Amino acid sequence: MKLSFDISSLPYGTGVSMYTSNLVRALSRLEKDVDLQVFGFSLRKFSALEKFANQNKLKHKLYMLPPSIGSSLFSTLPIDPFCGFADIFHAWDWYLPRSIKTNVVTTIHDVALFKYPEIAHPEIKEHHQQVILQAKSRNLHLIAVSDSTKQDLIELFDINPDLVNVVHEALPEEQCIAVDDEIIGEVKKEYGLNKPYLLIVGTKEPRKNVPRQIEAWREFKADYDLVVVGKSGWEDVSKEDGVHILDYVSDKNLAALYRGASILLYASLAEGFGLPLLEAFYHHTPVVTSNRSSLKEIAGDAAVLVEPEEVSSISQGIKEALDHQNQLSAQSMARLNDFSWEKAAAETLSVYQEILGTKGK
Repeated sequence: MKLSFDISSLPYGTGVSMYTSNLVRALSRLEKDVDLQVFGFSLRKFSALEKFANQNKLKHKLYMLPPSIGSSLFSTLPIDPFCGFADIFHAWDWYLPRSIKTNVVTTIHDVALFKYPEIAHPEIKEHHQQVILQAKSRNLHLIAVSDSTKQDLIELFDINPDLVNVVHEALPEEQCIAVDDEIIGEVKKEYGLNKPYLLIVGTKEPRKNVPRQIEAWREFKADYDLVVVGKSGWEDVSKEDGVHILDYVSDKNLAALYRGASILLYASLAEGFGLPLLEAFYHHTPVVTSNRSSLKEIAGDAAVLVEPEEVSSISQGIKEALDHQNQLSAQSMARLNDFSWEKAAAETLSVYQEILGTKGK
């Protein structure tokens, strides 16, 4: 099997970027008959693509093109000659290339924004809708990162269930950062954290449900501060005593914030997967999360589940998690072991084989 995997998303440092780098590395380690090469395009970040390919000793076809031109070009012209006439082209979810004989597959990470359009950025929503509708019209195989995302694709877009395979992602290697008490103390001092604290992680946007979580935290503010970490989105978070609002933090500092937190509070309205759950599990941090979308699926029995639109439910969840911290920490480590990139790579390969009609042969 000749496989071409699009790594154009790598320079952006997003969840999709980490999914791509970790899955490609895991695929390259499979002892199977897979001829893997990476494909990609960038102008200002071209060196990052080259560095990834060279460091991982991967064959590559990389193009020095701005993202807007590259996605437009490869959406118009057949991808076949550009990717070396591969059997499978695993596309970035930002665009779908045309093809003659190459089988195109893409991973859908999140369609929750279509269930809750009021919490979605209109331009992002429209762009992803076009990609999904193109995939549907071409009967392309899709990989969903959770059962919840698969069901959303079926219900919202009437996608053929037989064309959607669920492959859970895992904790990115980049996020497996060990921190000791000294580092945790330094990071707390840097951010002025003098009390125990609850942690919220995520881009500041409506579906992260931050205002309700802040309201629920106020019941505990005498004993706990609240740290809100994440890039600025299209929702402002008001400052108040006890709330520490942080924008970007380094990976090391984020690891220390996880490890030092009493609880990760992640009562989001909707998520395609919910990577912060695995990050918290890795750092033995008890989790309070939503009883909906993919979050209950990924959490299993290792977190306290709450109704995210009810402040009283979130408050009760915080209390329960604080009362059972040791038990939740133990369950979280067991749950984390259910997810691995080796497993994801093997299941992804199985999807490719199914597309080519070679599965089981």
